[in-house]
Amino acid sequence: MVSLAIYHFNSKDASECTVFEIQTKQSKSICAYTLIDKDLREALLYYSEYERLLRDGVAKENIVLAKALFRAFFITYGKCFTKGNERGVWLNRDFVPKIYMATHDLMMEIRNTFIAHADTDILENCKYVFLIPLQERYLAGENVEAQSLTELHQVGIVEYGNDENESEYKYKEAIDDVQKKVSLKLAELKQFDHFSGIRPQGIYEFIKTPGERIVICEKELDVMKKAAGK
Repeated sequence: MVSLAIYHFNSKDASECTVFEIQTKQSKSICAYTLIDKDLREALLYYSEYERLLRDGVAKENIVLAKALFRAFFITYGKCFTKGNERGVWLNRDFVPKIYMATHDLMMEIRNTFIAHADTDILENCKYVFLIPLQERYLAGENVEAQSLTELHQVGIVEYGNDENESEYKYKEAIDDVQKKVSLKLAELKQFDHFSGIRPQGIYEFIKTPGERIVICEKELDVMKKAAGK
């Protein structure tokens, strides 16, 4: 369970502030884009750390970490473009600059068909095979029992997108541009003033117990307006 923060005005020695927890359509959008912005920033951190490991040479003891960062990068980016009931807001392709659309499509393909689901035989596949010795060895009386093995293949960033077509896929640049557009959208949403038209006395008359946390919806905002003579 998430613990609720306690706030003091200007100084920790001051009395606890009353907290208005705003639950309006506008505030829910602000919270959703805040979470999306956080996810995009984290995806950039995952990729940067993955890049550092590759640049320095992935040591044997860091292979698991490199794979985890690879998957976390695609999952976290793809999450921002995937419908979620709790957030209620997700990004569409309009947030992706045309120059990075191919990179975006590739990242979503890897996320949807390989990392989050098992719907591809291109990005990963496994074949079960038997090794059959030459017939001459069998005819010579040798023990030629067939041996079985599995041929496993899973792609990584190094293999998929960072070869001769490296210039075509710019993961970091694509996410960075999307994040900047989300940041602008968030700043635009925060311009909305929930307390427009509400006088201070309307706010203070609504507070019954100073220092408590109060959930404020559109209905409560209307009550405050009326209390202030609006």
